[in-house]
Amino acid sequence: MNIPSILNGRRRAILAIAIVVVWILGRDQISQMDERFFQPSASGIKGLALYMAGDYSDAAQAYRDHFQELYRTERSAEDPAWDALLRKEYQTAKELSNYELAKDPAAISPLLTLGQAAIDEGEWAQALEYLNRVLQKKADQYDALLLSAVAYSRSGMYDKASDSLIRALPTDQTEDRITSFLSTLEITGDLNARPKDQRPLCLLAHLYRYLRIFDSSNGPLAIAYAKKAIASGDRPDDAYVTMGVVYHKERKREKAISAMLKAIEANPRNADAHEWAGQFYSDRGDIANEYRMEKAAYEINSENPEYVSRYGYVLAEKLGDYQQALDLAKKSLPAQPNNVALYRRIGYLDSFLGNPEEAAEYYRKAVSLEPENASNTEGLGLILSGLGKTDEAAALFRKTLSLDPSRTRAHIGLGHIYYNNRQLQEAIREFEGAFRYGENDVGQLETLCSIYIMASELEKSVPCLEKVLQAKPDDLWAQHALAKARMNIIAKRPR
Repeated sequence: MNIPSILNGRRRAILAIAIVVVWILGRDQISQMDERFFQPSASGIKGLALYMAGDYSDAAQAYRDHFQELYRTERSAEDPAWDALLRKEYQTAKELSNYELAKDPAAISPLLTLGQAAIDEGEWAQALEYLNRVLQKKADQYDALLLSAVAYSRSGMYDKASDSLIRALPTDQTEDRITSFLSTLEITGDLNARPKDQRPLCLLAHLYRYLRIFDSSNGPLAIAYAKKAIASGDRPDDAYVTMGVVYHKERKREKAISAMLKAIEANPRNADAHEWAGQFYSDRGDIANEYRMEKAAYEINSENPEYVSRYGYVLAEKLGDYQQALDLAKKSLPAQPNNVALYRRIGYLDSFLGNPEEAAEYYRKAVSLEPENASNTEGLGLILSGLGKTDEAAALFRKTLSLDPSRTRAHIGLGHIYYNNRQLQEAIREFEGAFRYGENDVGQLETLCSIYIMASELEKSVPCLEKVLQAKPDDLWAQHALAKARMNIIAKRPR
């Protein structure tokens, strides 16, 4: 009798039964969970089962075992240091990261790897040193903020852990590294497992709010801990903010607004609460209250790039006060000398207000800071094209499309340059590219139709003109051009 094969067969059978049981008990929850929870291995299934049972700490360990085996046997080394970290080969990971830093002191990835390794080895202060170096280079780096929250939590500095999460959570990002997620999952489980009188309630509310991004069943847990935090006086204003955000995600809009107003009542200096309230009022179409809240958030913390951006957006796009929005952006620049989005915003506003030369200088600064950012190169190309500097504009449009072929404005801008130079086939290629990637401006479609006619591509001009007339049935030029194109096609057919 082959006992090992029998045992292996039993393990497989037990594993299969476990999968079925987990699915039956939690199919509603599973249907909306992020794919990261579903890893095709025994350790991955174990992690899912433990997670579904509410044991987040052991689930994180099981998922780590899965990735350790995966990167040991199947994955190639795109980032050798991080691959070594996933294999739990910490010394190798640290040596490779330090080697990369010696070559490029500005690099972020090796610092994140060193920070994660320090957390895994229980060196909290060392981890925070590495992570702070990341945040000095990029203040909103999500993994660094998340891991800082973990390191602060492990050190018992719960307020600082909450502050790190508050900085991370309002953004549209999430972490880039699964290791950051697993560290956060584990600390959530560890803190939740403590005796009730030793749990950091507000911090746990933030942690479950983060985990809700990937599994909405964590939303009620976030709200439950937020309520406990409020009752115990543990940062009640921040707890109300977490409640409001979760209610908003659950489409309970009135409860969301009410929670944010209570956060502001608890602490009128809570800029985050004002910012969220502004967004909630925006969803309602209540511009007056949106403006009031966004202005308050900015006035409380005028150095926060997000508050500057949102307040400026309301001024320009909601109230039409482009000059005040421009003044606001320029006033914010000295405190944010490397904020690329701010340079780009100033360039856009200067251009809108009829200052193209000045706009070009701000876009040039954005390009110099992030030359591989397609928004920067496209924006500068559009400004220069309007200034008649078509050769430089064309080069920037080509650079833009090499970075991101879906940038429709770059296609259109380059198409117009080709059209004006009577390079009709090149112009057609760019206009067609723009519409292939979602351009829907009827005026640009008319231009493409006219280029088809000039290039004697009548077969293409007919459906093009028909689309124009679908949008503008009374367009006399399109009516005349379509009739003429059809007649010419008929005339050219062999008799």
